[in-house]
Formats: sequence, C-alpha cells, structure tokens
Amino acid sequence: MTNYDLYRLLNLVINKDVYANAISPTEFDLQLRAKSIILFTSKIPSEKSINTQQVGVGVSRATQHDLSPFLIDSGFPVTQSVAVVPGLYYCENFYSDASLTSELISLGEVASRLKSFIKPPSENHLVGYIIPDGLKVLGMASGVINIIGYRLPTDPAFYLTTNPETLDSYYDPIRSRELEWSEGCKLDILYLILQDMGVIIERQEVSQLANKLLITGK
Repeated sequence: MTNYDLYRLLNLVINKDVYANAISPTEFDLQLRAKSIILFTSKIPSEKSINTQQVGVGVSRATQHDLSPFLIDSGFPVTQSVAVVPGLYYCENFYSDASLTSELISLGEVASRLKSFIKPPSENHLVGYIIPDGLKVLGMASGVINIIGYRLPTDPAFYLTTNPETLDSYYDPIRSRELEWSEGCKLDILYLILQDMGVIIERQEVSQLANKLLITGK
C-alpha cells in the first residue's frame, strides 16, 4: 500500500463523514511524517530516557515485528570508547566477544558507575549509554561492539504533480518516499491522522475500506 493509496483511502473516509474537512497534499505529507514518529515512539518502552533516546527495558515480541523495518543488529567499530551508530534511538542490548555482562545506563548514572568499587566498567562487564553519535561504551577503548536496537523511521514524503495541460493531479513516486512500516501499521498511521482530523470511525472499518479500495479501486 503506497502513500497515495492511503491518501485515496483518507478521502474515501472523509467523503463518508459530512463533518470532516478535506486535507491538502502538503498537509497529508506533514501528517504522515508526524504520525509515523508518534507510532514509533508509542511502541518503544520509555521507562528511562536520555533526552529523546531510550534505555533498553524490553520490547515485546509483537512490537518487535512492527519495529522490524528499523532494527539495528550489527557490529560497530569502537574508537576511544565510542561506537558511531547513525540514527540509534533505542538500544535493546550490546556485547563484545570478551564481555560477560553489559548494562545500559542513563546519563545521571555515569559518574557513580565510573567511581564504583564494587563493579566498575571493564572489558568483561561493559557499561554503555546513548550519545548523539551512537553509544558510549565504558570498559572498552577499542574493538568491535555488537549492538541490537532500533533507529528512527526515515521521513516519508508525499508529492502530487499537476499536468499543466489538463490540470489533473497524479502521484509522483519518484519525489515521494514510501512509509517503511508494514501494511497494518500504515493503516494505524492513517487512523491516527483521521482521529486528529476529528473523524469518527473504528480502526476495523479503516481496514475494511482499505481492502475494498485495493480490490475494487474505489
């Protein structure tokens, strides 16, 4: 299901609701971006946070499926105790070949862990915290660290192009950028947009209309 399919579905729903107002392509573009981030953050545990970034507290299996397009599961080089991980938002786990344990902490806990006599950071007992560039790994100056976590979704883009002769508008798939989410989550995003517009509709009805649109084209 493309962004254009979602736009057509939105207009289909609006035409059924006499109290709803139309939405322009530009507004729809902004709504797609905003609601994609809202859906993402709603699925990320937020027991602890570092600014807008999260300390791992566990993601359910159902949520793991939804977040799979944004999964980071790879090894990253560590230089001066820093692993550069572009876009890292949430870290579920991290480890090295030498580590026995690893613990993700908040910024407020850094000083106490560095001064700890009981369990100071070491190559066997790593301690990390999220920084703007990625992950700061205490107890490891260099090497390779394996990180499991999630990045933010790439911003979608929605563009319609107007034919100068007929003045008809059509979807521009080259300039547009599709949502990275699964089909079900795309409908969740559309549902959030409809709720924001004040449209009264059940989530199940959105799915039913989507199936009808894909099958019949209208």
